[in-house]
Amino acid sequence: MRTPSAVSLIWTWIALASVSLAAPSAAQTSRTGLTPGTVVISNVGLVPMTSDTLIQGTTVLIRDGRIAAVARDGSIRLPSGARRIDGRGKYLIPGLADMHVHLYSDDETPDSLAGDELGVMLANGVTAIRLMIGTPEHLELRRRIESGGMLGPQLWVASPQFMGTPDGNSRVVTTPTLTMFKEAFGLGQPGQLIRARPEWGMMPAKERSLYLNARDHYWANPPTEARRRAATRNPAEFLHALREWGTIEPGKRADLVLLSANPLEDIRNTTRIEGVLIGGRWLEPAVLRRMVLTATQRLGAGPAG
Repeated sequence: MRTPSAVSLIWTWIALASVSLAAPSAAQTSRTGLTPGTVVISNVGLVPMTSDTLIQGTTVLIRDGRIAAVARDGSIRLPSGARRIDGRGKYLIPGLADMHVHLYSDDETPDSLAGDELGVMLANGVTAIRLMIGTPEHLELRRRIESGGMLGPQLWVASPQFMGTPDGNSRVVTTPTLTMFKEAFGLGQPGQLIRARPEWGMMPAKERSLYLNARDHYWANPPTEARRRAATRNPAEFLHALREWGTIEPGKRADLVLLSANPLEDIRNTTRIEGVLIGGRWLEPAVLRRMVLTATQRLGAGPAG
């Protein structure tokens, strides 16, 4: 008896998912407009994030803003009149999520420039964000994006800050311990600088040892798979939205990023963007460059600090 390969098993799983996920429930909602029409991405290398695997020679069919089918090239009939995107030599990943966002327009930058900030995020492949200090302006931005009146990522808005004062939304409270963890793990600060921090002496000796061992282990072999999950699947799971986005499967939103290089070989390849889909709307490189240029001009023209 022939043992099926891992790739064959993945294709079988995707085929089964097509049956169970292709028709989203009525309770599902989208946080951006879904674009009518059909888009086909063919002959692409797929990184679905259902597993940390690359599947070459894939066709992704998108209909009315959602993924309708994921299949081997040539195995499904493609509708006439569909917009075709050649994925040859390229790689398709789920849209990225940023789970800790503050906008310049939360402070002194005019609210009218918030759309430009959101456009820069889309141009960098970020299709979902969590705004950490919610404001009425954020809710209005979300309404405009959901209705299709503004182009932007999905907005997940946290509650207002507990201090309850008008200027409180512009403040970020950082504890010394949180700063130390950020610099040690997020920035890779050398051990001697960590030991020199005043809060280092406040930690019990056993905790200091565990802390440094964990830090050294992390930077000796950074978990690239965990990084990819941290920007795709994990945020959707945390927000109880994995049924809608976070992986590339039939029935889910077509929030996708097309890359010119393999992200499994180097996580930095996620910056080599060839196009972005948000709710099935295709944003080609020229459009993304224009969004960044416009934001640079408009945001950079503000009053000097």
